[in-house]
Amino acid sequence: MDIILSLVPILIVLIGIIVLNKPSSIVAPIAFVVTFLIGMFYFGVGIDVLGMDAWKGVVSGTKVVYMIMAAFCILNMLLDTGAMDKIKELIISLTDDKRKHVIIVAFGFGAFLEGCAGAGTPAAVCAPLLMGLGISPVSAVLGSLIANGIWSSWGAAGLTCSGGFEAMVQAGRGATYSWPALDNMSVTEIYNMLSMATARVNAVGALLCPWVITAVCYGKKGFKGLVPFLLVNSVVGACAMLLVTHTIGFEFTSIISGIIIVAANFIYLKAAKPVTPAEFVTNPPETKSDMPAWKAVFTYVLLLIALPAMRFGIAGTWLFKRGFAVWIGTTILGVCFIGSLVLGYTKNFHKYVAVSFKSVIGALIAMAFLSGMAEAMKSAGMLSILAKALADVVGNGYPAAAVFIGCLGSFMTGTTLGSNIMFHPMHIEAAQILGISPSYCAALNSSGGALGNMICPNNVIAVCATVNFQNQEGIIMRKVIPALAILMIGEMIAAMLYVFVFFPGYYM
Repeated sequence: MDIILSLVPILIVLIGIIVLNKPSSIVAPIAFVVTFLIGMFYFGVGIDVLGMDAWKGVVSGTKVVYMIMAAFCILNMLLDTGAMDKIKELIISLTDDKRKHVIIVAFGFGAFLEGCAGAGTPAAVCAPLLMGLGISPVSAVLGSLIANGIWSSWGAAGLTCSGGFEAMVQAGRGATYSWPALDNMSVTEIYNMLSMATARVNAVGALLCPWVITAVCYGKKGFKGLVPFLLVNSVVGACAMLLVTHTIGFEFTSIISGIIIVAANFIYLKAAKPVTPAEFVTNPPETKSDMPAWKAVFTYVLLLIALPAMRFGIAGTWLFKRGFAVWIGTTILGVCFIGSLVLGYTKNFHKYVAVSFKSVIGALIAMAFLSGMAEAMKSAGMLSILAKALADVVGNGYPAAAVFIGCLGSFMTGTTLGSNIMFHPMHIEAAQILGISPSYCAALNSSGGALGNMICPNNVIAVCATVNFQNQEGIIMRKVIPALAILMIGEMIAAMLYVFVFFPGYYM
């Protein structure tokens, strides 16, 4: 009965949004109320605890809505000033292929943004940018979500790795668990070791990701004339990930990999000059813009500088302690204001904010209730019950299950960091019982956690809001599920091979 009731909230969300295609703003409150009642009357969680969970959901949802409002504000400002038309001209001068725009922005630029800020920033920035370039809202959202399923294992400056594994490392080096391999390693060395294990799994996802994005967004015909480009992106993405984690360190995996991917695309497109099939040509702006190129791209260039500068410069400050969504949203909003100043449209700034706020406020209801539901499930122990039940069934298939468990964690909590923190004790115990590497089991949770970001209801709602595609989350989730399945199967196969064939006994 514990397992069945623990599944109920998840089933309500999945069936309501995906099967019945109901708006998340309706499904989320129902799921929260059911979770609240199950937690109180079956699992015996106090109403005071559940009330606090509800409040946490409101606070968390408000913070995220603030961030996506800021991202949407930049899009509205660039469209209104005509800067987006000039940006579109510049990108078309490199390639007029809309399929390549999706890969370069979501997979390459998105990786860089993940390393700079994390917390949903890549999808929140990339999706409206792609829509501004003429990509359909559905393809913009799908590409951004799928690409984020690769890089969020590291998060902003490696926070997902360091913060997610911190308690596990302390337990492994203390009296809680017997983990001899950690005894003579520094904390940084341990984080890098776990990061390298994660990268070996995620590299499989990176190899598949550009192909999966193309298939989901454009179908079989999308591969026409695109194979060399996809090979460049998949190979460069996987190799960059492995190279950075094995040489530089976990803090810079996503940032440097993103830069390498974008640079490789620029070199390839300039050298190969591939011809774009007519059906995938991006239509240029109706009139040629006379705006200087530097002025058009200024806002995004400033954003590229401001996000990492703020991430590394405000650590420990009041703004930083308010949470990632708050400082990221504030940074984006500040960049938008400065951008409007440079473009000479400061007088309209309040209009951009007002329009953006109206566009995303509907997402607050869904995100607040879903965040509250996730908190209530954690308080009641529902997620742990589901994960342990799965672990008991799979036996030696546990490495593959660890990927799924990580996905389950981020599906509900909305972050790979939260998934890592929640499930690391279970992975250590299971690994020691089965006699397999606890290091790899922890890393596999992080890999699965990144995949879970693709389909996490809060993430889907947030990205849909940035392109004004609200109450259509069911369409997106139905299209994302096949992509998630392909990437997960690939990473599960890699997990089994690494744990039992290539790296048995890895830092045990």
